[in-house]
Amino acid sequence: MNNYFNTKRTSEEYFFKEMSTEKELLEELMAIVDKCIDLFEAKAGNSNGYHLICGISLIKARNYFLICLSSALDGLAQEGGALLRPMLEYIELLQYFQEDSARVKQAQEDKLPNAGKRAKMINSSFQDLRKYLNEEASHSSFKENSIGHVVTNSDNLLKNQNFSEKNLSTNIQFILIFLYYMAAVSVNCLNIQEQGSAEKEAIQLMIIREQRMKKLDIVVRNITVK
Repeated sequence: MNNYFNTKRTSEEYFFKEMSTEKELLEELMAIVDKCIDLFEAKAGNSNGYHLICGISLIKARNYFLICLSSALDGLAQEGGALLRPMLEYIELLQYFQEDSARVKQAQEDKLPNAGKRAKMINSSFQDLRKYLNEEASHSSFKENSIGHVVTNSDNLLKNQNFSEKNLSTNIQFILIFLYYMAAVSVNCLNIQEQGSAEKEAIQLMIIREQRMKKLDIVVRNITVK
């Protein structure tokens, strides 16, 4: 019998039972992201497109995050890394719009600069990671980092990736960093346009960073909640 779903079942059981702190952190961050989507939607009709475009960007980033999470649970985090890149690009888009709200017109007219140019314009913290993903995950590669989980040193092919506590823990904590960035940039997008409109969520994020994330030794750099 094929065990396509065995890894996900085992991963989910382990995540819910043994990684309760990470699970709670994910749920708290996702609740902030969802609240930001609601706030964007509430003002979407009267902001010259700013809140609508930011809301769409956030939903796209959220969707890519969920796919990356599902891939990690499947034991396919390396392949899921190919979708980490567009998730980062949507997070960067939020920062791009936050720094100059008039830029949403570029999105409306399909005239946005390419992702690399936008990253340079906002001095993105993710440029090195994007380069790594480009080399190891986003394109076909036979480097060790790309194929080490599908072939052994004895040239045995591994058609199914088995559950690994260490890999799951590492990969979940890794993508939680980007969920935090997603939430923080979204809060900033809202507060920059209307000071205090996401003040509650900003306070929640600061508490999460200082308490929840420090407890897990998850370090977040180069992002300030405004």
